[in-house]
Amino acid sequence: MVALLAAYGAASGAARAADPPSTQGAPSPPAPPAFSWIDEVTVGVLDHDWMRSPERGTLDGSFELFTSPIYRASTGVAVFDQLLSPRLNFGLALNSANKTSFAYVGPAWRVDLLGPIFVDGEFGMSANDYHSEPDGRWLDLGSHVTFHEEIGLGAHLGDRIDVIASLEHISHAGLFGYPNPGLSDFGFRVGYRF
Repeated sequence: MVALLAAYGAASGAARAADPPSTQGAPSPPAPPAFSWIDEVTVGVLDHDWMRSPERGTLDGSFELFTSPIYRASTGVAVFDQLLSPRLNFGLALNSANKTSFAYVGPAWRVDLLGPIFVDGEFGMSANDYHSEPDGRWLDLGSHVTFHEEIGLGAHLGDRIDVIASLEHISHAGLFGYPNPGLSDFGFRVGYRF
């Protein structure tokens, strides 16, 4: 009988040793931040169609609103996580001389390069108020609907402030009409991250 009890005790001890350790009371991993419609706001001034066109020599006031990432990748490689975690960008460029203004929306990416330096990229759609009967004072874009692309090089100035040199372009690749001269702006933005 003692031998049976000893065998039972040894078997139940071995079974308890095979059980995984209890996680009761152990901290759970942090939850990813919740989605936010307002993650960053930028304002800036850009030289309007600085390369050419009858609209050159004017300025665009720029306003952008970025959401937090719409998806948060977790590959373990920082650059892939940033590339696979786009934010939505809602933007507006208002011309100072009543030339072509435009609004845009699309995904945006930010990739940290070295220290506080980062690169931004955006691709989406835009709508503009171009004049369809140009009289030499306006640029005929051929369509009120265009694509919007932007690339920027920036730096974090502390925890919340960013400065960004931006080059943006709108055109429609001839898909929405003719002509398709495109319009390019270059300038600077200041961002505030919430």
